Amino acid sequence: MTRATAVALVDLTTRLFDTNVTGGAPDQLAFVLDGETLVSAVVSSPILAGSGQVNGDFTAGDAQVVAALIANPPLPVGLRLVSAEGE
Repeated sequence: MTRATAVALVDLTTRLFDTNVTGGAPDQLAFVLDGETLVSAVVSSPILAGSGQVNGDFTAGDAQVVAALIANPPLPVGLRLVSAEGE
């Protein structure tokens, strides 16, 4: 993960966490590859040090695939906010 991506992930997960603790329907963080959502989960704490825990309705195998893609992306891609409601 590049430094810029790590900084963007800190900002995104902090904003999602702050939104989720203030009430309303929780916002989710989704990992999407080639238009397919691999996993989507509620952010229960900001990812501040380059690692974190993602909980949701997915298998251990799904989580391993996502972890591998984040650690070793097949293409040089950045982190992009696709949508944000309430902003």
